[in-house]
Amino acid sequence: FRSYPAVKSSQVSFYFNSGGVRFLNSEGSSSRQPSCAGGVTVVASGYAPDGFSLESSREHQFCLAKDAPAEAQLLADAAEVGAAITSMSRSEQVKAYIGPVLFQKDAAGTFFENLLVNNLSNPREVWTEKTNWSSETVFRRAGQLVERVGMRVLPPFLSVVDDPSARYSEGRPLVGFYEADDEGVPAKTLRMVSKGKLAEYYMSRAATRDFKASNGHGRASVGEYASGAPSNVFIVAENNPGRVMPAADLKKKFMDLCKEQELDYCIMVKGFDSIYQPFSAWRVYPDGREEPVHGIEFTGVNLRALRDIIAVSSETYVHYLDMDTAGGIVAPDILVQEMEIKKTEEKPE
Repeated sequence: FRSYPAVKSSQVSFYFNSGGVRFLNSEGSSSRQPSCAGGVTVVASGYAPDGFSLESSREHQFCLAKDAPAEAQLLADAAEVGAAITSMSRSEQVKAYIGPVLFQKDAAGTFFENLLVNNLSNPREVWTEKTNWSSETVFRRAGQLVERVGMRVLPPFLSVVDDPSARYSEGRPLVGFYEADDEGVPAKTLRMVSKGKLAEYYMSRAATRDFKASNGHGRASVGEYASGAPSNVFIVAENNPGRVMPAADLKKKFMDLCKEQELDYCIMVKGFDSIYQPFSAWRVYPDGREEPVHGIEFTGVNLRALRDIIAVSSETYVHYLDMDTAGGIVAPDILVQEMEIKKTEEKPE
């Protein structure tokens, strides 16, 4: 990172562990399966001209040591992260924007994690009592989509499959693999959304109004209650030439939509931590120029944004879930018809 003066701090972290897990309960259910986890993260940070902090990162997760990224890949990641901070260090803020948004690679994965996967998890709320330290009465809230079984939650050309048995996606390692969940129930592949309509959600042994039995997705971290949670999520696009296309054509469709709406520019997001927090993005002009922007946030974002996806790329990318249990999303780039963006009210450090 010495080649990138705009990078004010950087960090590369690595972890790896390998072992096994045994499960036995009073019913006689038992299982024994391997357990492993590994990851490498490259992070760099800097500042925009107005003092806003900037951060860019690349992450690789894996289960087997042989799947760890090569040195050449990590050097390429560092170069990409350094270049991103350098560009963003010259960025400006956007006062307001209403129009199409293109989410690329990891940003598309975060979009689906925040709006879809999180809202298909934890189908039963866990209640708690108020304490001297917290007035909260709900320990874990239920996902907002669990009440919408049989309803359309995505456009008709998209389906969603969760497969705990998958170890790779086109050669890329996946980390949500398991043979039995944390309640001893054998893992099951779920077709959660079929042609845009919600068919089921993640279930543990705790019954709900719609489903009385576990579907093998009762998962928990150490010291937590098991609850319905994801493993390896696949966003599957049907063969629809008007809606599914190469990434380059998807970006062209994005630009054409901007021109049709006579916008001065449109917003493209390459990566962010959460759809509910301030982030940095790129302002794309009709002539193809791209300029970085920072200190912006979505306003009024809700589940409707899932149904407003109008096209996706034929290429897919792996996004690792920001959850206590290991998992990931294999998703395409996505084009959302319209979203609202405003200048964040947060102040620079």
